[in-house]
Amino acid sequence: MTVAVFAANGIGDALMMWPTLRALSIGYRGDVILASDTRITNALYRDIEFKGRVHVRMNRESGTRRFDAAALARALPACETFVCLNSWHSSSTNELLADLSGSRSVGFFAPFDVTLDVRGLNAFDAYFKAAECLTRCSDIGAYAGAPVFHSARRITEPRQGRLFVTMHIETARAKDWNRANAAFVVRALRVRLPNVDVSLVCSNRQRWRRLSAGAGASLLGGHAFESAADAVARSDLFIGCDSCMLHVADLARVPTVAAFRSTSPSMWGCRFTRNETIWLSRAAGVVRADIVLDAAARLLGARSTRTRAAPFRH
Repeated sequence: MTVAVFAANGIGDALMMWPTLRALSIGYRGDVILASDTRITNALYRDIEFKGRVHVRMNRESGTRRFDAAALARALPACETFVCLNSWHSSSTNELLADLSGSRSVGFFAPFDVTLDVRGLNAFDAYFKAAECLTRCSDIGAYAGAPVFHSARRITEPRQGRLFVTMHIETARAKDWNRANAAFVVRALRVRLPNVDVSLVCSNRQRWRRLSAGAGASLLGGHAFESAADAVARSDLFIGCDSCMLHVADLARVPTVAAFRSTSPSMWGCRFTRNETIWLSRAAGVVRADIVLDAAARLLGARSTRTRAAPFRH
């Protein structure tokens, strides 16, 4: 019984769908077709067995996500069940549902045959509702092992006897951590915890070079996602805003100080690892350094009880 899964979300949501897709693949013994942006999912889901992968090219028209529904329907083989894990809905999805009218549909919105009730759930659990609905899988923790980043280059190595802290503060503008404030926090952290080495993870090395040098932090900038994610997954502590790297740290069970500004930590925050939530001011994206330092000290003090998530291989 082939199941088609449509999952055309960004990389952060793709990480939060990881346990769900593992559970569906195992529950259906690999008889799953994944329709997604393969530029994101081919690397991220390399260890999950799929019967086939279909690339979906997404467009935006007047702020609405669109895709060629007819082409996607033709690319999908006959399937008994169609699962849509998209956190958005548009007229293109309605067109696809009409073309797949012979399949039972499962999703988060009213037009689906089965509408999943995800009110009040963390996004990891919201996506996992699909696995609970279609398989006997009920324990999300059993499927939430850390992804293996096969193409990663070791861009940094922790120094012997030192604690390795990674920090990621840039994402969508409304969620960003103020750069000057973050640099001040790093300087204060190194004074209070002198056995800590801090690395800033960023996409643009030139933009952050001066700030990282002034803060006394090394810079992991301009590297491929997998290499940066691998560094985060190997760290002793992660400090960062609501971004894809937060979800990497969560899946890898890295103790995390999660800084939220405009989004909901109950929905987008950590699900699996030890963590503490702090709040950035909504207007300026700043926080008192002592709040971050206290949270970091508590989590590092308990690091001996940390359980690493076993990497998953199918």
